[in-house]
Amino acid sequence: MLLMYAILFGVFFIFILEEKFAETPKIRPGQSGVFSIAAVFFYLSARHFLSAADYADMVPFLGGLRMPSVYAVGVFQGAAALLLLVWRTQKAAAAALILFQIAAMPIHFYGAVHSVGPDHTMGPMYVVLRMPMELFMTWWIWKFGTFGTPLKELRHPGKWVN
Repeated sequence: MLLMYAILFGVFFIFILEEKFAETPKIRPGQSGVFSIAAVFFYLSARHFLSAADYADMVPFLGGLRMPSVYAVGVFQGAAALLLLVWRTQKAAAAALILFQIAAMPIHFYGAVHSVGPDHTMGPMYVVLRMPMELFMTWWIWKFGTFGTPLKELRHPGKWVN
């Protein structure tokens, strides 16, 4: 969980520094927020494939569909991250990720309470840490993915595009 937020803030601040210190900055703060969301969800997508069995333990109610559902979530997260980087699909991808975040909260809650899944070894205390961070991530996606500085501007660096 901490690595996820290190990626989020690390990518964000790298692009903020580029915008601050470059002679002709091409990236705006809202765009760096979108890039950081995409980086996090690329990471989470890969993690669903690398730790599939751990994630499958979080959804015992799916029975034999546990592993395919974990892989489907990994594909969804990777595709949504990619679609965030396309300015025409940015808002739709952000909306899909927000709905996904809301839908995944009960599954993360179950995993924390039952100490199953990756990073859930702390038990119920993990819920106290995880849920506010889930809400923060949802807000971040909403702020930068839906109405932040659009990636459309990258087609015309240095110009504000409406």
